[in-house]
Amino acid sequence: MCFVIRAYALSLFVSTNLGIVLYD
Repeated sequence: MCFVIRAYALSLFVSTNLGIVLYD
């Protein structure tokens, strides 16, 4: 269960970084 939460947090973190990069 922890792995799923961690994977979700990681994907969210990556998508956020990509969003910032694309926005900038």
